Amino acid sequence: MGEIAIRSEGLGKRFNLNLEPHLSFKETAAKRMAAWGRGLRAARKELLAGRWPKEPLWGRSGLRDFWALKDINFELRYGEVMGLIGNNGAGKSTLMKILSQVIAPTEGRAEIHGRIGALLEVGIGFNPELTGRENIYLYGSVLGMDNAAISRRFDEIVEFAEIADFLEEPIKHYSSGMYARLGFSVAVHLECDVLLVDEVLSVGDATFTVKCQEKMREVTRQGRAVVFVSHGMNAVSNMCDTAMVMREGRITYTGATEGAIRHYMQFVRKKVSIEQSNPTHFPMDESKPVQFTAVSLCNERGEVRSEFDREDRIVVVYDLLVRKPVRHGVAVLSFLDERNNTLVQSIDSDVLAQPLNAQKPGEYRVKITLPKSLFQAGRYYVTPCVRSVRGDFMDKHEHLLSLMVEDPANATAKGVGGLIWPDVGWEYRQAGAAAKPKAVKPSAAKRARA
Repeated sequence: MGEIAIRSEGLGKRFNLNLEPHLSFKETAAKRMAAWGRGLRAARKELLAGRWPKEPLWGRSGLRDFWALKDINFELRYGEVMGLIGNNGAGKSTLMKILSQVIAPTEGRAEIHGRIGALLEVGIGFNPELTGRENIYLYGSVLGMDNAAISRRFDEIVEFAEIADFLEEPIKHYSSGMYARLGFSVAVHLECDVLLVDEVLSVGDATFTVKCQEKMREVTRQGRAVVFVSHGMNAVSNMCDTAMVMREGRITYTGATEGAIRHYMQFVRKKVSIEQSNPTHFPMDESKPVQFTAVSLCNERGEVRSEFDREDRIVVVYDLLVRKPVRHGVAVLSFLDERNNTLVQSIDSDVLAQPLNAQKPGEYRVKITLPKSLFQAGRYYVTPCVRSVRGDFMDKHEHLLSLMVEDPANATAKGVGGLIWPDVGWEYRQAGAAAKPKAVKPSAAKRARA
C-alpha cells in the first residue's frame, strides 16, 4: 500500500452534558442563589468541624463530562478503503467530523496528509435557497477547490448526479435522494486525496448506491484513501479492505473486514437478546413531535409471537403518539438479516392516501402486514422509525425486535434461495400446445357453486 493518509494517536472528544432542565433566567438565578446559600452553610459547618469543605461554594455543577471518543488509534494508507461500523452513538460521526476538521478534538491528534473531501450528512455544505448550479460551486469551495477546478469537472458532476433537468432549481425543492446524489458527486469528482463518506448513501435508491460503490472503487484505484461508514454489512464487505468496530466511543476491533462484521453482529445479537421484550414499550419523550409508545410482533390473529412459520402472516404493530402535525414526516418499517442487510423496507406514504404527515395530533395504532412465505428460514430483526422525507430521524429503534422464521416442510433449505424466498408462480407449457383448462380443487369448486 501507499503512504499514510490518516494517522490518529490517542484521539479523544469530550462534551459537557447538561443534566438540568432548561429554565428561564429568573428560575436559573433563583436556583443558583439557593445553591450558593447551601454551599456557604455546608462550608461553615465543615470549617467549624476542622475540615476543609469538600464541595464548591456554588454547589455541584449541572454539567457532566461525556467522552464521545476516547483513545482512538489507527492508520489508513492511500489506496485503502476502511469501513467504520458500530451502533448509533458509538462515536462514528464524531470521529468523521474531527477528521474532516469540523470540530476539534479534546485530546490526542489526527494527522491528515492531503486534501479532504467529506460527505457527512445529507445537505451539509449546501444552501437550500441557492440552485443546484450555485451549490456545486459553494460546496466545492467548502472542500477547498477554486472555481477553475470546479468548472473543469462541472459537466461530470452534473451527469453523475443525474440532476441536469433541475440544475436551475433551488435545492430546497430537491428530495433527500437528489441531495445525496449531488453531494456525493461533488465530493468524488473534485481533487481530494482522502474521501470520508458517512452513511448518506442509505437515502439513495439501489441503482445509485451501486453506482456510488463503483465510483469509490475507481477512486481507490487512483490511489486515494476512503473511510466508509455504513450500517449495511454487505456494502462494507464488498467495499472495504479493512474495518474498524466502535462501541461507546472506543475501538473494539480493527482488522479484516469479515472478522469485524462477525465481531459487530455478535454484539448486536447479544444486545437484542438481553434487551428485547415483545411488545416493547417506551417512556414519554416530550421533545419528540412523534414517538413510538410501543412496538410488537403478532400473527394475523393478533397473538404476540417471536417465532413464525413461513406460512404465517407477520404483523408489526406500531403505537404512535403524534404531538404535533409533521408536514414532511413518514413512518418506516425495515426488516434486516443477521448481517445487517435491509431485506424489506416499507414507507407509509407509498401505500396510504393518509400517511403520517396527514394525521392530526393524537394516539394511533398502525398495523403493517407482510405477505406469506416472504422470508427463508432464519433470524431477522425489526427496525421501526419515523423520519422526515429528507432523512432526519424523529424516532428510531435499531434492531428493536428479533424474530425466527422456521420452515418445517423444508428444514434443509436454510441458506438457499437468496436473501428473501417468496413463493412465486412457475409454469411449463410446451411450445405450440393448446392451453389446458386449470384443475379446480374440490373445496374451491364447492365455494364457487355456493
